Order: sequence, then structure tokens, then C-alpha cells
Amino acid sequence: MGGKNTSAIDPNDPNLTLDQLQAAYAAQLKADEEAFARTRAEIEAMAAQEQALIQQQASEYEAAQQRIRDEMQAQAQAAALEQAKIQKDIADTKAAQEAAAAKNKADIESMQRTAAQKEAASKKAGRSAGARPLLGAATPESMGQKTQTLGGEASLSGQAGTLGAAQTLGA
Repeated sequence: MGGKNTSAIDPNDPNLTLDQLQAAYAAQLKADEEAFARTRAEIEAMAAQEQALIQQQASEYEAAQQRIRDEMQAQAQAAALEQAKIQKDIADTKAAQEAAAAKNKADIESMQRTAAQKEAASKKAGRSAGARPLLGAATPESMGQKTQTLGGEASLSGQAGTLGAAQTLGA
């Protein structure tokens, strides 16, 4: 049976009796069964150790995976908070830019309005200043009222100071 021969009996010895051979085979069979049982127990013990090691490694792997998932979730939350902060900063900057643009527009419009008012006032003053010499010649006589002169009469037009009329003293 392939096992180690524990007896000193040679199975090929022609002088052996059947009982001796059977006893030798029984002893050998018992030794083989005991060796098989020991080997099987050792294999089962090794298998149990391997199984325990596999379970431990699986637990460690799952724990590592959970740590990675937790860390990734924390990083995702941090990134979401950072993104929200960036979006708020962008919105604040945009609002500040819009406020500055509105203020600049109001300032420019105010300056344009002031410049337009100054220009209008200047033009009005220019018209008034330009009209003063013309209005300076407008006297009660030129406005259709007759005036008395010393020893003279009004001109042909009946108004003194108008074109085409001459006044003379004493005539």
C-alpha cells in the first residue's frame, strides 16, 4: 500500500504463514490509516489557518476600502464646499463689478449732464451776450415810440434811429 513497512516481515518470504502475513498487513494498514489521519488533520489545520488568514485579509481589505471611501467622500465634500466658496466669490466679484459699472455709468452720465448744462448755459450766455449789442440799439424810439427832439421832426419813417431816416437839428 505504498506505506513504510513497519514490521520486519518480508511479505515475499515463502516460510510465512497466512496469519503472520495477515497480521503484518493489518499492522501496516493501521499504521497507514494513522498516518493518513495525521496528514489529513495537518491538512485541515493548514486549510483552517489559510481560511483564517484569507478572512483576516478580506476584513483588512474591506476596512481599507471603507477608509478610502470615507476619505473620498470627505474630499468630495471639501471640494463641494470649495466650489461653493468659489461660486460665491465669483458672484460677489460680479456684483461688485456691476455696482462699480453702474456707479461709473452714473458718474459719466452726471459728468455728461454737467457738461451739457455748462454748454447750454454757455450757449445761452453767448446768445445773450451776442444779443446785447443788438438790444443796446433798441431804444424806445426804435421800438415804435415817437420822441421829441429839439427843433426837429422825426424822419420819414417816423422813427428815430432807423435806417433810411435822417434827423436834422432845427429843420
